[in-house]
Amino acid sequence: MEARSLLLNGSHLHQVVLSNPSFPLLGNPADLPDQAPSVLLIDPRIRAPYALQATLGLERKVSRDTSFSAEYMMLRGFRQYRQRDVNAPLSLTGQCPDPSFLNVDQFETSGSSHFHSLTLKSQTTVFRGRLQFHSQYTFSHSIDDTSGMLFLPANNLDLRSERGRSDFDQRHRFTFAGVFNMPRNFSLGCIATAYSGIPYDITTGFDDNSDTVVNDRPSVGSPYAPWNSVGVDGSLVGGTRGILYDGAQALLRGPLVPVNGRNFRWWIVPGPGNAGRNLGNGPGLSEADLRLTKKLMLREKPERRYPSRTCPQSSCGCWNGRPAARTCWCATCAASREGGQAGHGGSAPERSVTVTIGEPALVGTRIRLCARQLDQASLELQAPGVLSTDVGLTMQVFPADSGLPAPAAACAPDPGGPLFRALEGGRGSSFATRAVASSRRKPSLCATIPPAAA
Repeated sequence: MEARSLLLNGSHLHQVVLSNPSFPLLGNPADLPDQAPSVLLIDPRIRAPYALQATLGLERKVSRDTSFSAEYMMLRGFRQYRQRDVNAPLSLTGQCPDPSFLNVDQFETSGSSHFHSLTLKSQTTVFRGRLQFHSQYTFSHSIDDTSGMLFLPANNLDLRSERGRSDFDQRHRFTFAGVFNMPRNFSLGCIATAYSGIPYDITTGFDDNSDTVVNDRPSVGSPYAPWNSVGVDGSLVGGTRGILYDGAQALLRGPLVPVNGRNFRWWIVPGPGNAGRNLGNGPGLSEADLRLTKKLMLREKPERRYPSRTCPQSSCGCWNGRPAARTCWCATCAASREGGQAGHGGSAPERSVTVTIGEPALVGTRIRLCARQLDQASLELQAPGVLSTDVGLTMQVFPADSGLPAPAAACAPDPGGPLFRALEGGRGSSFATRAVASSRRKPSLCATIPPAAA
């Protein structure tokens, strides 16, 4: 607003008003008539607009699945923006109050507005929640006397004629929505809307009051005449002043036919008309949207990973993920049973081997062998207290286990595999077997390997 007033203050831009110009505009722009400048000012008494709002609502639940609500709202606007020509020609003389200027438009806050609305809502659910309905009806009415800060009134000397329906006034609005939840995650929805039309202003297309703005409104003739019947004064179409002519022919450069003014709804005469603002009413509109949707559930399935070669036995359940018909005694399956997981072939009794090395340097330690290939292992006493295999088994040293008489290396191979046979057969070393109670609750077979003779 301030930037616009600085641009159009009369010194930066010079405006020229041409009455009834030709199209396209012919001639040299330098030959335009020298007119008084037009300026745009800001009212020194301008203030910020403000509004007051009041709302009253009531909601009632009539049943478990049905509820109603009503809401009334009142909105009052004060000091609304408008633009007005304070140098408009006077009605009696037709001259501007200040002849040194043509138009003196001014931003001011002299407008006001009233808005009232009543909204009724209902919501219900039937068929155990599978069918839902929602409806809403709004009756509203808005009145103001300005369309905004960039719009000039039709009569700058009488602002009372500007009071009328707001540009956005819409009396009735109805909305209905329904959703039906069908089997197999299908749903059918519908939204229907119907509302009345918004108003529009009726203008003559002439500058009847000589204020250089073509937004003048006509005068109301006979209210019982057809809505689109227009009578035009002869002074505006080249006829006799004070005589009405048929506007349908005179405005289209047809023959001038004098008519009786009582047969016409609108009169276009010199000077401001008495028609109010936004007397016309636009057409209503109704629309409906129908949609069919399906809900797709995207769930991530747990990924089951199988080692490529957990057990060398082709009959084992760990072999390429094929289930087994019997209990697997490989190290992986035995460890899963020790951890509380169910085996994949039954519930056979658990057996294990505890190997104790009598070397004084290793007493108090527990050696655990990696059992990836225990079923193919062959043990050999290579040095005092040192076990080795021909397939390169890995050894890890752990703290002593107080639950065993002597710390040991625990594993769970197949009872009929090479490791059990190596321990029981001796392979060149003397073995002593005895039953002991391990840290688990079930008994296990324990074999002791003595150190080699010095």
